[in-house]
Amino acid sequence: MALDMSSGSLSWLVPFFFGQAVFLWLFVLLLLGTTAQATTKRVLGLVVLGAVTYFQEYLIVQICLARNRPLWAGTAGSLLWVQLLSASDLLLALRVDSSQLPPGQTSSTHAAGLLWSMRRIGTRWQVKTAAAASQQSRAGFVFSRAATTLGVYLFVDFLVSMPPPDPSLIQISKATLFSLHELHTEDVIFRVSMTIAYWVSTGVLVLFMNNLGAIVVVLLNISQPEDCIPLFGSFLDAFTVRRFWGVTWHQMFRSFLTGHADLVVDNFLPFLPRHSLISRYTRLAIAFFISGAIHYRADQLMGVPNNENGAIIFFMLHALVIMAEDTIAPVVSAVLPLSIRRILGLFWVLIFFVWSTPIWSYANTRVGNDAASLLPVRLIGPWAAQYLNAT
Repeated sequence: MALDMSSGSLSWLVPFFFGQAVFLWLFVLLLLGTTAQATTKRVLGLVVLGAVTYFQEYLIVQICLARNRPLWAGTAGSLLWVQLLSASDLLLALRVDSSQLPPGQTSSTHAAGLLWSMRRIGTRWQVKTAAAASQQSRAGFVFSRAATTLGVYLFVDFLVSMPPPDPSLIQISKATLFSLHELHTEDVIFRVSMTIAYWVSTGVLVLFMNNLGAIVVVLLNISQPEDCIPLFGSFLDAFTVRRFWGVTWHQMFRSFLTGHADLVVDNFLPFLPRHSLISRYTRLAIAFFISGAIHYRADQLMGVPNNENGAIIFFMLHALVIMAEDTIAPVVSAVLPLSIRRILGLFWVLIFFVWSTPIWSYANTRVGNDAASLLPVRLIGPWAAQYLNAT
């Protein structure tokens, strides 16, 4: 399949957005035009949506790589699969149809908007850990989110201006999980700083994309300001790994991850008692595996070799440690007061992330993609680079 990659041509936009239009049209048709129990029709429709997603990924990845934007390829490609999983969650896991939508929200626009309302805000399917909404006027919301988004953009611009790390610090052996005694003091210091920088930069990028989307849907009157609740919870509440993922970190993937985990267990492992420990932990492991697979694919598209791609390992480690936390939680709760548990727990979570993150993040760094290529426009980059080089 040949594509016109000349810098002056935007012909690639036509098939990509045609594919997106087809995706949205078919999704809305399935959501509003079939009943919740029309499983066969919905499954067949999702097969077509999967084919459209694959076609879109091919287009957007080729374009991004042709323009030397591998980070865009990874981000855009993975978001397309997130869109498909959201559609599958709504159609098969939650079984949403027109009869379940509030009056006045059964239009094609609202149905399409539900696809990207990942936390299902304002619906009966809203994720339980979503933060409380703040009351703002439309103008006040747009102004405050725009100001925050600009600040986040400038911060990212500064981060990507920093020089890359010494290659010796990110070798495969340095990401070890079990041979920690072989690490030098310099390696440990770098491991801590790199882990913190990795999660801060990831968080602000997610915040930027979420704010940008929120501004657009509020301006278009698709959503109200109260529907766009804060993305993250308090990091002071992340005193266990379970709480980090379930309370503090964004819950954008929670609905479709748990929804698909339920689909797998209920349909392929029906012999597991619904509320048994093994059933709950099987669902937990499947949810983390799906999340790992999404991030694995994003890393692939950014050029990370398969034999170095640690995304699935990283996420499965977190599923296992949550199980371990649940096992010892009653003992810890009986021995230590909540205030002490919070303080020690925050250190525990930091230590665990410092231990587990390099198996995933170092491979991305070794690829050597220019982090600055993530931004379409540099606002403070040149000055920040001069300052960093001078110091």
